[in-house]
Amino acid sequence: MLSFMMRPLALLVIAATFALASSASAESGRFNVHIDLGAGAPIAGQARPGFGSGSSAGGAAIFGFDYQLKPPIAIEAIVGGGGFAKSYPRDLQAGMPFATFALGARYRFLDSTDGYKAQGGSLHGNVWIAAHAGYYQLDGGQFGIDFTAGYSMNITNPFSIGPFIKIALLPGGHHPGPDMFILGGVSLSFTVGRDSPRMIDTDGDGLSDEEELRIGTDPYRADTDYDGIPDGIEVATGTNPLDPDTDGDGLADGFEDKNRNGVVDPGETDPRKRDTDGGGISDGDEVLGGLGDPLDPLDDDWDQDGVPNPIDLCPDTPTGVEVDATGCEAATGEFVIESMPFEAGKSALVGDVSAILDPVIEFIEGQPEMSFAILVRVESSGDLIEDLRLAQRRAEAIRNYLTERDVLSLRLFIEATGPARVEADEKPAILIRRR
Repeated sequence: MLSFMMRPLALLVIAATFALASSASAESGRFNVHIDLGAGAPIAGQARPGFGSGSSAGGAAIFGFDYQLKPPIAIEAIVGGGGFAKSYPRDLQAGMPFATFALGARYRFLDSTDGYKAQGGSLHGNVWIAAHAGYYQLDGGQFGIDFTAGYSMNITNPFSIGPFIKIALLPGGHHPGPDMFILGGVSLSFTVGRDSPRMIDTDGDGLSDEEELRIGTDPYRADTDYDGIPDGIEVATGTNPLDPDTDGDGLADGFEDKNRNGVVDPGETDPRKRDTDGGGISDGDEVLGGLGDPLDPLDDDWDQDGVPNPIDLCPDTPTGVEVDATGCEAATGEFVIESMPFEAGKSALVGDVSAILDPVIEFIEGQPEMSFAILVRVESSGDLIEDLRLAQRRAEAIRNYLTERDVLSLRLFIEATGPARVEADEKPAILIRRR
């Protein structure tokens, strides 16, 4: 009989142990209070099911208090009461009252060393067993011993909750033979006073060894990523304890946070921000590349046109002028000439060529870092192939004119165009366009 009734207890312990063996992180303190609310029935003795008539079901509330002498071992006192539906044959009352007061011990398997750190709760938990001996009231006053097993998971600081199962053996009593009952239900626990003093922090970085194993840092090295900032400070302040350069700007977190306190103090850059001053150039480029002060946004963009200096091809654009992605004045992207220095159907330059094309030279020289495309729209002759060839020859004639006047040929390109389209309101023209 005893072997049969110990089976549920063993199954609970084994199942919870396998479920939590890799990630237990329950929270228990030096002092803990428990409230166990359970339902069950006598399973041995004259009140057991099948003996006589009527239901044997009942329930009880048991209050416990434990003090951890040396975790995970604690001494525990319990007191409780309840009742069962079936009375003993000699009793005239309708049911059987139950009461207990006992002393014993509790042992927590897989209990965390973190204390109550998970303020929002955690599905991780601990498996515990307890045994008590003392006074029981069932078949009159009796001495008894009980065995209990359960599982607790943290729901919020300082409360934990989980299932339990209790089996009690009660020899003696008014009737011959030992009595035995089983209860199963929910156990609510909470820590009294300060958090558990049991946190193990081998490397002294402010993180418990168990927490470090969960997040992947080294519990035997205070600074896992060698960036100069202890792992505990990195976790608490938002930098990555597994990456020496959290923001990827080329500067180690410990270089940016010079006093390693996790706070952006005066004179420090922010290891969580690639560009601390928001000027457009990363802290690493400013410090390592000598491009300015990482705490001064103005030196990231000298002309304040919104394009950072390293990619600004026109770094001295006047204030208020609209610029394109290269930082150059948007309005100067294209130069259009509608006076054509060509005879009809020919590609040789004629007439006052300098008056027409010299302004193009000034336009190009004003943007020394840019290259330009030359496009020519010609009058339509009705022969598309011939019109394309004429446009190509005229563009080559213009490029030759510009290179003869010291415009670098490497900055000049010819792009295909063709005849002007009347339906698009186009006219024959020369277009010099930034590439």
